[in-house]
Amino acid sequence: MTESQVRVYIDEVEAMPIAFFVNGNGLAVDQSADKVLIFENGPNWSAAQMSIDDIRRVENIVTTPGEYVTSRRGGVGGIGEGIGALVGNALEKSKAKKESGLKIYFKSVRRPTMFIGGIDDQSRDSLFEGLNQVLEGRSINGVIHRIPSDVRQYFHRPTQSELQAQEQKRVLSAERARLRPKRWGIAFGGLLTLGLVWLLFSEFSKSAYLAAASDVEKINSASAIMCLVYKHGYEHSVKIRGATASNILIRDVQVVLPQPNKLNQEKFTFEKGSFAIGKDLSYAPAKMPKGGFRYFIDVDPEDRSAFQHLPRPEC
Repeated sequence: MTESQVRVYIDEVEAMPIAFFVNGNGLAVDQSADKVLIFENGPNWSAAQMSIDDIRRVENIVTTPGEYVTSRRGGVGGIGEGIGALVGNALEKSKAKKESGLKIYFKSVRRPTMFIGGIDDQSRDSLFEGLNQVLEGRSINGVIHRIPSDVRQYFHRPTQSELQAQEQKRVLSAERARLRPKRWGIAFGGLLTLGLVWLLFSEFSKSAYLAAASDVEKINSASAIMCLVYKHGYEHSVKIRGATASNILIRDVQVVLPQPNKLNQEKFTFEKGSFAIGKDLSYAPAKMPKGGFRYFIDVDPEDRSAFQHLPRPEC
């Protein structure tokens, strides 16, 4: 058996003497072209093509529904029994209809059979007779069609304008895909530039604030723009491991370190311009060598004048 996946359109299917779709399956046969189309996986249809010789036989399966009967007794119990029998018989008929149908056998290991069920007796008998005529090499008298509207829509052959619209959409999608890396590159470059500008502005504002930190009047009398620069420099300069510095050294100060300490030194000199956190008469230095650590150090009274309060720009 030779079977191949094919692309078909509804006008091709409608031209075939047998075209029958039901319950997600479909079968179309064209005796003159020795062509059989098998449809499956509806509503997302796929189609495969084979020859008439690939059909081994067709079997007409008729299932007889079971029947519920009543005792024909009267009263409320009799009414309930009668309703139950009606429901039971309806369910049996529905089940029998689903189980009745045509079973088509193919000369194929991959697709040995196909079942077309859930159709009324007249349609089933008509399709059965038509397929037998095909297998016997006789001409089919008339057409046997059952093509729902959703099947017609799915296999609709696109018009020239629709094809042009599809091609335009494809070209536009390809162009977008081509430009996407470039756009990402531009966006990344823009973000990188903004980050660099922000970093430069931060460094400039820090330097400007440090240069003016010892002159409170200069900060208080600054213009609106410079005030914003000082404020940004203040907020990004005076943080010491999560705490806010309150003082800046206006000259070098040498202090005696607590013993023992990580520096293994008795004294340490804090340079002019260092920040410190004030706590009563002690100060925590902002910068310590070798990774830094923080603790409060007592400062001699004569050196406390070196710790000037940091002005906070108000704008």
